[in-house]
Amino acid sequence: LAEFARAAGVPGLVTEVVKGNVTDEILRVTRELPADLIVIGTHGRSGFERLMLGSVTEKIVRRAPCPVLTVPVRAPFAAPVNGLFHRVVCAVDFSPASLRALTLAQSLAGEAAARLTVMHVLEPASVFEPVPATAAGGPLTAADRQGEARHRIEGLIDGDTRAFTDVAEVVVSGKPYQE
Repeated sequence: LAEFARAAGVPGLVTEVVKGNVTDEILRVTRELPADLIVIGTHGRSGFERLMLGSVTEKIVRRAPCPVLTVPVRAPFAAPVNGLFHRVVCAVDFSPASLRALTLAQSLAGEAAARLTVMHVLEPASVFEPVPATAAGGPLTAADRQGEARHRIEGLIDGDTRAFTDVAEVVVSGKPYQE
């Protein structure tokens, strides 16, 4: 590992090899440092293979005391040149967790002078859910819902981010995991 890091130009690498449960040991070291960010690769397993082997990355994401950057198998090997990131996409569902993620995304985009795209996905209405209404009592249209979501996103972006970063707000309809 140390040789790999030197070849990649990583200075001051500290390595540690331990025995134990992978997830527990990663989280232990994360807390002891304390780490600001965990970067972890994913194998991309699914279905039966994931059920039998579990997912270390998923367990880390659920239990980590800090943000986790996951790197999928299909990610390019090369690191971005001239800056940490060029484009940052942050999906929000307006939950407290997604709002914390947006704060981090704004910080990363600002530090890297990257374009920040903040998106929200409107899921199709279920026939079993009540139909939302406007203040006037009429049914809330898809355009109304998109406008409301865009307005909420605009209110979440701080002035410094807008001053130093190219920000785009995107509201689309569909299934969030697909969009």
